[in-house]
Formats: sequence, structure tokens, C-alpha cells
Amino acid sequence: MFIVPLYFQVTARSSVMNAGFHLLPAVAGNAIAGILSGIYIQRTGSYKALTLVGLLISTIGYILLCVYWHGHTNIWESLYIAPGAFGTGVIGSSLFVYLAAGVDESQMAIASSGLYLGQNIGALLGVSLASNVLFNVLRSGLQKRLEGFPNKDMIIHKAVSNLDYVKNIEGPVRDIVIESYIQGFVSTHYVSLGLSLSAFIVAFMMRVHDLG
Repeated sequence: MFIVPLYFQVTARSSVMNAGFHLLPAVAGNAIAGILSGIYIQRTGSYKALTLVGLLISTIGYILLCVYWHGHTNIWESLYIAPGAFGTGVIGSSLFVYLAAGVDESQMAIASSGLYLGQNIGALLGVSLASNVLFNVLRSGLQKRLEGFPNKDMIIHKAVSNLDYVKNIEGPVRDIVIESYIQGFVSTHYVSLGLSLSAFIVAFMMRVHDLG
């Protein structure tokens, strides 16, 4: 999620506040998904199919980001973060039900703590992975595209470390910096897509337990 505000700050020169507003579809999608998933599971008792649907929706969202988020994202395209967040909300609800169905009641408190710990560790690792991918691809792209430019090393250092510099530069250097950033952003979307597909395979093989 931290990539989204950064994307709009870099590509559209958005302020921190305006860039943050682009997270609203994701927040809304995640919350709505959690509520709807709970209602669905309560009425049907089915949760494996819901997990797979949630992962499929997330996968579609990441594909949309890979295809359309290339620097000229309009208001409708900015909503493409919603499917990924919606799918995450669905998965969050169904995973807890998986846990409740598969763990003895006496072990529920420990198992729940383990689930939340795992989710937090996963989120931390995900942010770290996305950050590393983004900035490694960014540096590599700048190294190639700025070959022969005077003050090449200074430009790369400022482009990577100073967002105000990225917003204020003009001319060919800005085009190169933005192109390199976009390449990094798209790479993070592909990482998310790969992880979503991997999770789909794992979820498909998970056993279903009786909720009763």
C-alpha cells in the first residue's frame, strides 16, 4: 500500500494529502469485503471457495495495475487498487474461519495470536520486499538511462533519496527519472501478482473442515 501514494507523488506531482486520498478506494474495498465475507460465511458455511475468489479478485487487480499504471493514471484507473484490497479483505475473513474450523477450541487463543503475528510479519516482509524491488530497479534503470549525463551519480542519489527533487526537475532528466520509477513500480506489481498466484495454489490445496 505504501507504493500507491509514492506513485502519485512521483508521476502526478501530488501533495502528500492528495496522494493519500488515492488510498481511499483500497480502504473502502477492504472494509466492505470483510463485512460481506462474514455475512456470506455465516449464511452458507462455505469458506474455501470464498478464499479462492478473494485471491482471484486480488490477482485481477494486480494485473490491472501492471497494465494501466504507467504514469498517466486517470481518476477511473486510480480505482484499480480496489480489487486487490477487496480480495485481501475477503482472504482475511476466510483465513480466520479456516483457523476456527481446524483448531481445537482449547488452542484457539494461541492459534489466533499466531495468525495475527503471521499477518503482521507478512505485511512487514511484503513492504520490505516491495521497497527493495522498487529501488533496485530504479537505480538500475537510472544507471542505464543516464549514461553519458554530467553529474550522473548526483542525479541518481537525489532521485532515489529526495522526493522534492523528483517533483521539481524538468526536461529530459525528469523523463528519465519518471520512466525509471515507473519501471520500479510495475516490478512491484508483478511481485504482488506472483505472490497472489502462489497463494491461490496453496489455498486450492488446503483442506476444508466442518464448521459445525
